[in-house]
Amino acid sequence: TWHDVALWADDLFRADDASRAAVRALAAKIRREHPTRDTQLAAAIRFVQDDIRYLGIEMGRNSHEPHQPAATLAQRYGDCKDKAFLLSLLLRELGAEAYPALVNTKLRRRLDVFLPSPFLFDHVITQVVDRGKTYWIDATISDQGGTLATIETPNDERALVVRADTTALAKIDVRDRGSVRIARSYTARDFTSPVLLDVVARYSGHSADDMRAKLA
Repeated sequence: TWHDVALWADDLFRADDASRAAVRALAAKIRREHPTRDTQLAAAIRFVQDDIRYLGIEMGRNSHEPHQPAATLAQRYGDCKDKAFLLSLLLRELGAEAYPALVNTKLRRRLDVFLPSPFLFDHVITQVVDRGKTYWIDATISDQGGTLATIETPNDERALVVRADTTALAKIDVRDRGSVRIARSYTARDFTSPVLLDVVARYSGHSADDMRAKLA
């Protein structure tokens, strides 16, 4: 059952004492630097996405078991499950409810027709439940903007949340808020002088994320 798979995964994502201490210290630093809870949560997401390099060395046990968050913080790199583990623990320390979530980036909603298995997943993201709303964060995306409430949702469609009471796949409601708005203004002094053309492009949602990545 999916509950069996969730129990298997939950046992792998258990933080040791060193990781809890390291994440507690990082959360305290974030609180000192950011005055409000919303900015603290956004800062935690930015840190794991941008300051922990996305790199996987997935051999032996670490093909399926994440490195401990203390090790990820020390080496400053990790694969998807390392980053999701670290982000979940950090957000929990800052007062949000957060869990790693297993997804399949290719099958997506077609997971519904498969028999439960731990071999069906190829990526790990993070589920965040805050103030009665559910959000999904992909910690491997860098240069992503927005706050917890506005950040673009991964389009993975289905997820197995890593917690002991999970019994079924969760549905990811993908909200596509990306857009590009272009405004052009012409300034003509008279009939013979050169005309000034101003073009302003405003990017939002995933379009803004894509442009930030290209500029970076």
